[in-house]
Amino acid sequence: MNNLTIVSKNGQAVTTSRQIAENFGKLHKDVLESARTIIGSAENSAQWFFASTYKDSTGRSLPEFIMNRDGFTLLAMGFTGSDAMQWKIKYIQAFNEMEKQLLKPLPQMSQMEIIAAIAQGAAEHEKQLKQISAMQMAQANELQGMRDVITLSTVSWREDTKNLLVKIAQKMGDIRLVSDLWKQAYKLLDTRMGVNVKQRLTNLRNRLMNEGVCKSKRDKANQLDVIGEDKKLIEGFVAIVKEMAIKEGVA
Repeated sequence: MNNLTIVSKNGQAVTTSRQIAENFGKLHKDVLESARTIIGSAENSAQWFFASTYKDSTGRSLPEFIMNRDGFTLLAMGFTGSDAMQWKIKYIQAFNEMEKQLLKPLPQMSQMEIIAAIAQGAAEHEKQLKQISAMQMAQANELQGMRDVITLSTVSWREDTKNLLVKIAQKMGDIRLVSDLWKQAYKLLDTRMGVNVKQRLTNLRNRLMNEGVCKSKRDKANQLDVIGEDKKLIEGFVAIVKEMAIKEGVA
């Protein structure tokens, strides 16, 4: 390889042990060994040599050193021969050129460019603030939803469970699913509490008939009325609806 490239790393002009090995006709392992010898004997070696890795043609990760001008000077000091001298000169020239480039002042920005940069920064900042605000709002809504579920009580349980099942249906994308959710909740109640809510509803209507309650009022009796007669059923039904809400992410 007859390519000589000096690059910038952390504001310094640097080269690599692999490039030095190729240009000076050395085995890379020997160059690595020389670099390690210098590092082991010099207290300030961390300022000159930077341990790194590269991938070979087979994809293996192998060690190399990146070094600045001082590291190169120490390493190449012992290289001899006419070719070695020519490469030393080329490296010195390349280091000089790169360091000259690094010392060049940054181009001055015009007033309009500065204003545009400030405006762009402000727009980006405002965008970030809006995103943060939206995230906070979403978190607040989620927290409120969790509060609604947790505070679902056995006092206003009829209205609360109704509202929560509506929210679940909305979250699922179809308000018409409310009917199926009611059926699911009743079925879970039967299974967990070992009851038959439909049969209890029939029994309730029969009792109302024996008490002389008119048919229209008897027909209005529903499964919630059955649940409302038993404190344990109320507690079980409330717990079931809470679980359904949490499962669907309403909370």
